Amino acid sequence: MFGETRVDQIHRASVGARAGVLDILKHAACEHLLSDR
Repeated sequence: MFGETRVDQIHRASVGARAGVLDILKHAACEHLLSDR
């Protein structure tokens, strides 16, 4: 059971990290488009 929970934690962390990176890229892209106008 401990091994399963650890794998779940790692999986959740990697998914969260990916979502965070996408959010940062989207935010940066929006700022870039706004600053160009």
